[in-house]
Amino acid sequence: MKKLTTTNQKTMTSELFPVCFAGSQHPYAVGPLPMDQITPLYGELVNGYPFTIEVPNVFASIRHHPGFLGGCQFGFESSDDETYTPVSLCNFVCRVLHEEFREPDMDGDTYLWVIGFVLGWLASVAETEPVLARVGIRHLCFLLSYIPSSLLPRYRYRALNQVDSYHTASMKAYRAQVRTFTGQDIEVRIAYYLAFTLPLTPLDASFVLKIPRSPVQPQGVLLPFPAQNNHDR
Repeated sequence: MKKLTTTNQKTMTSELFPVCFAGSQHPYAVGPLPMDQITPLYGELVNGYPFTIEVPNVFASIRHHPGFLGGCQFGFESSDDETYTPVSLCNFVCRVLHEEFREPDMDGDTYLWVIGFVLGWLASVAETEPVLARVGIRHLCFLLSYIPSSLLPRYRYRALNQVDSYHTASMKAYRAQVRTFTGQDIEVRIAYYLAFTLPLTPLDASFVLKIPRSPVQPQGVLLPFPAQNNHDR
């Protein structure tokens, strides 16, 4: 299988702010990915429980890959009952990528599994907090734009350190936005949503995950999820 790549990858220094999607001039700010940039995939667990994975359209070429789907299922089943804020949710997404992508034996299949895991976990969040889940999806897209799976391990570690600085900068900017509203005696939970930068710049062709062509399936149809494989953890 070919390695995953992102197109038009561009090196950016940690001093550059506002942070942008890699290879794009579009600035990044914390906020939900619009629904028109998402394609739902439907599946069900072994016990028959149905669930929906919201997959960004920029992931179109990977959404039927068995490794990705296996990660989706495992992530959904691994969710917890913790209450998240936009910051703690984005921190979780960043932490998962840091922990998993630093593994020296990470390959293309594992890369897809990890993406699926995060989206599956966010699908569970979406059952009660759909807007918050789409904040996590957009943040995942932002972070992944700097971490193509084609990077050799030593360069991937450097990219992860770079990602950490961009993540920190975006969280700092978002917290500042929240404080402008809480300083006006607005309840913090409401301030979280008022602080989203809208309208958000759409993701564009500068960030597209690619793998070899897979059979095309209609959008939004029942998608059977495979049994778990050796990526079980």
